[in-house]
Amino acid sequence: MSEELLFSNALKSSKAFNLIKNDFSLGLGNAYLIISQDDEAVQSFFRLIACAVFCDQHHSACLECDTCLQVLHYNHPDAKFFNQEKNTIKAESMRYFLEESRKAPVNLKNEKEPHLLIFIERLDLSSEKVMNFLLKSLEEPPAGVSFFLGTANESGVLETIKSRCRKVYLDIFTDDVILEELKSLNVPEESAEIAVACADGQLGKARRIAMDEDYAKSYKLVVDLLTNMKKSSDVIFYSNIFEKRMDNNMELLNIMSILLRNVTVYNTDPFMLRDGPIKEDIKKIAATFSVSAAEHSILAINDAKKKLYAPACNPQAIADYLLFSILEAKHIWR
Repeated sequence: MSEELLFSNALKSSKAFNLIKNDFSLGLGNAYLIISQDDEAVQSFFRLIACAVFCDQHHSACLECDTCLQVLHYNHPDAKFFNQEKNTIKAESMRYFLEESRKAPVNLKNEKEPHLLIFIERLDLSSEKVMNFLLKSLEEPPAGVSFFLGTANESGVLETIKSRCRKVYLDIFTDDVILEELKSLNVPEESAEIAVACADGQLGKARRIAMDEDYAKSYKLVVDLLTNMKKSSDVIFYSNIFEKRMDNNMELLNIMSILLRNVTVYNTDPFMLRDGPIKEDIKKIAATFSVSAAEHSILAINDAKKKLYAPACNPQAIADYLLFSILEAKHIWR
């Protein structure tokens, strides 16, 4: 495991982190439910919390002292991290996590406040039976133990567990914050701009997009399609390209949705979008899409996504129908 902590500046400044940090003076709660679809950011967020709790510089999470480095190397005896692979949590795994939570904290540098932190990622991937094992520990929490439970899907967690946790929603980050984090990772400017536009405010998603060379090709294809598809023969042309990129159909549809959402924003108030190359792409697309055309196209895209998940679907037929629907929307709602 690397000692590098991704997105440390953004996470340190987040509302979520400072909300938990405010609890340090009063004493950490027994359980926190961290809610975010950004698995990668949650993993860094958990490590940052542990650094802040145990840091030699009095909760500063300096990321440089011996204790912070212990946490970052996953070697601190009182910070336990589980299910970082984001797998379905099985009963035997949950039993092991809970056995670890019953061990006495070591905390040699702070004997007055011994504390054990248990971090479990993607709790929503476990069954109701497995979550009930955890519930027993939350009902009668061991002394000096705080549970941090990550979930991408709040509805996938038992109500009885949620009622015993403090809910913390990880921030949706601004474009400027995400761009700064990508620059700190030495991401090329063009890749960073595309990633910011398509990340939906998620740090981890932005990093994955920026590191994926093929994603930029998909983005440029969608911009070209939405800008230049004006007649039926164009539909056939772009449908053939879709067929060649069949493995990336869902990715293409997601990019379409994001760009068309931005088109509705641009056509409502251009100043709401950040200046830059992506805004120029949106401006070109907006020249051929009214707000209504973009909204009806987004509905058609959502319908296509549902059809792609159906058994024995025909991806090429779905792509053809979608492109004709978008073309029709452009002409009807000019």
